[in-house]
Amino acid sequence: YTIISEIEKKKWTIKFYNYHSSNWNTYLAEVPVVTISQQFLKTQDVVESLTMGLSHAVLDEAKFFILWDKIKLELDLKVNIHEKIMQDIERVVQGTSSNEYFQAATYLHEQNVDLERALVYVRKVTSQESARFFHLYREAAILKDLGREIEMKAAARRALESAQKAGNEDFVRLNQLLLK
Repeated sequence: YTIISEIEKKKWTIKFYNYHSSNWNTYLAEVPVVTISQQFLKTQDVVESLTMGLSHAVLDEAKFFILWDKIKLELDLKVNIHEKIMQDIERVVQGTSSNEYFQAATYLHEQNVDLERALVYVRKVTSQESARFFHLYREAAILKDLGREIEMKAAARRALESAQKAGNEDFVRLNQLLLK
C-alpha cells in the first residue's frame, strides 16, 4: 500500500492506496482504499524520523502507530481471521496430511474452540506410529482441557516416554506437570 497522511490542528488523516507508483502525486486524484481520521496525542519526546509500526499484535488484532515530532497516532486494527481459519480447516481436513490435522487441532485448542473436534484431529496424528512427542503432548493437553483426567494421564505418560526417548527436556517437564 501507499500511505498518504495529512496532519491538521488536532487530527491526523491517513489514506491507504493500492500501490502502483513511487510518485505520490499520482495518488492525489484517486480514491483511497481506506481513509482514517483520528485525533492524535502530543508526546514529550521528539521523534525526528517518521516511524510506523505495529504493537500489541496477536492473532486477530494489533495497534498501528505513527510517531513524528511530538505527535503519536495509534489505530486499533482488527481482522476477522477466525472465520477464514475455520474455512481453511474444513477444506484442509477433507483429505489431508498429519501435519495439517495437527495444525488444525492446535488452532482449535489454543483458541478454545470446539475441543472435541480438536481431539478428533489430533488423534488422527497420535494414532500413527510416526506420532512425535509434541503431538502426544497436545492430545494430553486437549484431554486435560476437556476434563477427561483418566485419558489425559494415559496420553501424558505416552508423551512423557516419547519426549524422554527424544531427549527433549522441555516436553518431559510439560508432561510431568500434567501428571501431577
